[in-house]
Formats: sequence, structure tokens, C-alpha cells
Amino acid sequence: MSMKKTLITLLISLPLAMFLVACGGEGEQYPEPPPIGEQHPEPPPVSEVADMSQFDVRRLIDRNQPHVFVDVRSAEEFAERSIEDTVNIPLDQSGEEPSIDLSAFPADKDAPILVICRTQNRSRIAADLLVQAGYTNVTVVIGGTSAWFAFCDRV
Repeated sequence: MSMKKTLITLLISLPLAMFLVACGGEGEQYPEPPPIGEQHPEPPPVSEVADMSQFDVRRLIDRNQPHVFVDVRSAEEFAERSIEDTVNIPLDQSGEEPSIDLSAFPADKDAPILVICRTQNRSRIAADLLVQAGYTNVTVVIGGTSAWFAFCDRV
């Protein structure tokens, strides 16, 4: 066989062999579906926390749409620089489990709540805590105050 034919055969055989090895063996196994007429298992819950860009939040504020805008950074961070009309309810991470003062939030569990921190990490934790407490309209501001101060303060 010529060198060219050998190379072509090798180039065709190698990806085919890799495909067969990857598709066979002990890969992810799917459970058997329940018999017809039996209850299907519940799908895993979908996160009830939405994400919104700082530009969309700015637009919401400019249109005076009802919302509670919560900054979960520390009181010190909030005092250094904060966004107008935000309420500071710090996320407490001093214990084993993070916590937040739920009594400071509206009694109406359907009230639109926007949550922001410096980079979005603490706001995601706080938003999850709010959802666990029964709040249904929780949104995390993408990019946090870092993005807000970089972009929205210029508008």
C-alpha cells in the first residue's frame, strides 16, 4: 500500500475508533422509564432566581416599575459607595451557613426583589435564601456593583 493510502486509512480509522470507544463501555446510564400508567419521577427543580443585566435594571428604575432593590454587601462596603434607592441588608457569612435578615424584606412574597452585591456571588446566595423562604420574584443583577459602577453611573 502506498504511503498516501496508509495515511488516509489511518485518518479515517482513528476518529471512528475513538467514536466507538467513547460510545461504548460504562458511560452514563439512563434509568429505565416507569411502566405505562405509573407515576413518572418529578424532574429536578429549576432555579427560581432570574438574572437581569444592570442596563435592564436601570431601565426598570427609570420607568418607576415597582421593586425592592437590595444590596447585600457589608455595611462598610455599602457606606463607601452605593446605588441610589438601594436598601442595605447584608448577607451574614460569619456562621457555618450564610443567612440574611428576612424580617427586613417585604411581607409580600410576590414582590419584585432585585439583589446586588459586588460581583454577584453573595447576591446569588442571598437570592437562593429568599427563594427558600418563599419569595417568588427574585432577580440577581448580573455583574454586581462592579459592573454597575463601571457602566450605569455613566448613563
